Amino acid sequence: MENISLRKALKLKKTWVGDIAKLTATITRFNSQRTPNKHVDVQKLIQERYELQQKLIKLKTALAKANVDIYFHIISVDELKAEIAFLNALDVEEEGREWRPGNPGSEVVYTKTVAINYNDREALVKKAQAELEKHLEKIDSYNSNICIPVEL
Repeated sequence: MENISLRKALKLKKTWVGDIAKLTATITRFNSQRTPNKHVDVQKLIQERYELQQKLIKLKTALAKANVDIYFHIISVDELKAEIAFLNALDVEEEGREWRPGNPGSEVVYTKTVAINYNDREALVKKAQAELEKHLEKIDSYNSNICIPVEL
């Protein structure tokens, strides 16, 4: 067991998930073949994948336990990202144009009523982004300063 920062543990988790995906692809590719590849030991790869998966489970569990104190900020980040996506998707066009098919020169210009105009939307997005940044800074600081035991 070694104590590592949450930041390092998160990178390790990403690496292990990628390693498991590669092992899965190799096992899937070489599990059934007409002529077995003498350079690929599928049984050994299955064992390696299983052991790495067990280590990943322990790592994810340790991360979940360690994140309890910062979970408010983690959830806030998710919700603020969703809020920003929602706001950016709002139609703030106050003027529209349409054409009637097959009728050249039939452009019709119309106005639309919007509850939140472009400037209001941009102000709301900016406010949400500033709040998001505060939560991300708290998470980053926490991840850098908290250590967890990990089996490498």
